[in-house]
Amino acid sequence: MLPNLENITSLLLSAKGGNEVYLEGAALAGMPKLQRLALRFCVGVGEDKGLGPSFSDAQLLEHMPHLQHLTHLYLYNSLSGQSSGSSSEFSAAAYSALTSSSCLHSLELVRCKLPPGVWQHMFPVGKQLTSLVKLNLCGVSRRFEGPQPGDGMMCAPAAAPTGSYLVRCCPNLQEFSAHNMECLAEHFTALWELSSLRQLVLSPTVPADPESDSALMQALCQLTQLQCLILTSSVPEGLLPLQLTQLQGLTCLSIEPRWDVSIPWQERGGLSLTQVRARLTY
Repeated sequence: MLPNLENITSLLLSAKGGNEVYLEGAALAGMPKLQRLALRFCVGVGEDKGLGPSFSDAQLLEHMPHLQHLTHLYLYNSLSGQSSGSSSEFSAAAYSALTSSSCLHSLELVRCKLPPGVWQHMFPVGKQLTSLVKLNLCGVSRRFEGPQPGDGMMCAPAAAPTGSYLVRCCPNLQEFSAHNMECLAEHFTALWELSSLRQLVLSPTVPADPESDSALMQALCQLTQLQCLILTSSVPEGLLPLQLTQLQGLTCLSIEPRWDVSIPWQERGGLSLTQVRARLTY
């Protein structure tokens, strides 16, 4: 029998290391004051054991709307993109529950699997997440049915949310990271409308063609409100950092082959824009 959890404000569950942590899914509904929820390696389908190593997306999403005071949501390898006991992909509309709290301040999805078309449901027309200032998407993949009979469910890097979704729902967004995801110009063109956006981290999964690279750089050059820009993975030759010196407000410009998510950008030692210009004119 579970104790009274109605006064719980923070909950962290981690299933890594062989330790099994189980919590009845309905228990979340009994935590109306919950403000911070963090789940690590709590993914699995086929067994109904609650929010532990074998909880399903359906169990979590069903109870998320009860958490109307939630300010911080961190899910690490804790979404499978399908419902319990089924090999078919879960309805993308159900994932709107992840942004059901209007108090949400920080949303981080790391190495999670989601069905295609999920962003339009998480950031739909009419939803206002005015408190959301941090959106961190790292290694998010999309789960889909294989093209050939017998392929089953497959995974591939997800595309970053289209900027227009974030503009209409998250007007006060300050930090946005899309690491190990598909990053194209169309995903970032509208972000110039987010006047509060100060930090942008991009790490495309696969090098795009030169034309797409150029279009992405042009889109980034419109984000004059940025103070910190971190680009990882491949860097288009001849385009960086020269083009990005147009961003007059930058105080941190970091171009790296890999990104260590454990190091805050303030401690990364990235070049200042003044340093970049000095090196270009030397």
